[in-house]
Amino acid sequence: MVRIKRVSYMAALLMVSSLLAIVSIAAVSCKAFPSPYVFEVYASDGVFEVTKDGVLRAKKELFGDVVIPSQISDVKIKKIGYEAFLNYTCIASVTVSDSVTEIGGRAFYGCTSLASVTIPSSVTTIDRYAFSNCTSLVDINYAGTKAQWGQVYKGDYWKPNAAVVHCTDGDV
Repeated sequence: MVRIKRVSYMAALLMVSSLLAIVSIAAVSCKAFPSPYVFEVYASDGVFEVTKDGVLRAKKELFGDVVIPSQISDVKIKKIGYEAFLNYTCIASVTVSDSVTEIGGRAFYGCTSLASVTIPSSVTTIDRYAFSNCTSLVDINYAGTKAQWGQVYKGDYWKPNAAVVHCTDGDV
């Protein structure tokens, strides 16, 4: 009888361990790995953090459709910071506000579920690797013309090759 209890206990322990492993795997499948980049927070709205100079990053893991605000507290958002959304694997789309002029390096690097981005014509710089390793990214909607798009500085490897840029007067 003691042996039966031990087997039952071991079987229950094995089942609980297996269940915990499955839950852990599910949690990692949609996990953000925040950048270790030093960031001096001036204001926060609970979702985003911003520096005094208007550089934004995500404060917590985000899911689905993300809208970058134009302002947090009294600070106008000017730039999406370096590694601001690094490896946020559950973002489906991003809409950038008109106040933003720069998308920092590796800002959305590794956002593997990101399928579309809407960029205003106010953006003049998209730094290196900004959308690299965004394996689902197919549509970049730019609110300006093809000529304006041509004037935007784009760093090395800023997007995946499959992504198409849609401007107001046609695709690039």
